[in-house]
Amino acid sequence: MMKTPKQTHNLAFTLVETMVAVVILGMAIAAMHSTWMAILGATKSGARATAQIQRERVALSTMELALNCSIIYFNETRQNQGLTNAYSFAVEDVDGYKSVSFVARLPEDFLGSSHFPYQPIRRVTLAVEPTQGGRNDLVMRQWQLTKMERAMEEGDDGLGITLARDVDLFEVKFWSSIAEDYVDYWDEPEVLPKRIRLFLALRDQEGVIAGEEALRMREFALVSDVIDEDMISPDPPPPPSRGGSRGGGRDGGRGDIDRRLAEAVKSGRITKAQAEAIKKRMQQGGGRGQGGRGPVKAVRPTPGGSKGGGFSGTIVGPGGSGGAGKGGGKK
Repeated sequence: MMKTPKQTHNLAFTLVETMVAVVILGMAIAAMHSTWMAILGATKSGARATAQIQRERVALSTMELALNCSIIYFNETRQNQGLTNAYSFAVEDVDGYKSVSFVARLPEDFLGSSHFPYQPIRRVTLAVEPTQGGRNDLVMRQWQLTKMERAMEEGDDGLGITLARDVDLFEVKFWSSIAEDYVDYWDEPEVLPKRIRLFLALRDQEGVIAGEEALRMREFALVSDVIDEDMISPDPPPPPSRGGSRGGGRDGGRGDIDRRLAEAVKSGRITKAQAEAIKKRMQQGGGRGQGGRGPVKAVRPTPGGSKGGGFSGTIVGPGGSGGAGKGGGKK
């Protein structure tokens, strides 16, 4: 009987199995890609929101610092003459945004101080200005106060520093003691407001208009006040009256000496008898046989006193030549 050779089959995936595996792998890669893109998008959104909040915070902090340094020197003579005060606090509405102009004494590390050496008092303006690109930027401008009038005549725009870009909203409100509430106007240029609220909202970097949730508010009180002519050049104090001034001076000096003697007795440096002797000696003044002539400022007691509880000391001051003075008596 003839034997037929056995047929051997190599184990492998069929075409259908291979296609199913490829489909499953593609689905897994697609899921991983979508998850990765979602994480990347959330990270970018968080970074944009953080950067926007930081920009708003820096802008609000800079404006708060500048406003807290604001000052006004009130000159009644210029006001009576109808002249404008160079230190006036002015608020205007420009293209739907608030514009605040004031004079401030700025610190050395403030933005732009390097352009104004040894000129801390400068006029500052906070306003929203349109750009050529069609966006609105919050710009802070500074001028040297002593050259302000000349700069206005020459059309000098001052030193401009952009605090924030793509501004959607910028409002300033002031506390009114009359209305007992915040108002969006200020019609007293010779007076500084007590409290201020700043509102700022910026567009997203992708150009999305800011909503109400993006509105940032900063409220603070102004620590400075109006400086009038009485503070700048106060009236000199009246001269002291001659009557009674001499006696008052002596009484004041004796009171101080009495206090020092009491402290010396309390600390044990001298005895009570020695303190009384010093007082008596000062009232009588220095005479002959007491180591000198004329009045004596004080008597320095000798440590240990003398025998029998008496007093022994050295006369010091005008009229005393360092001789010994004795007094007191037995206990």
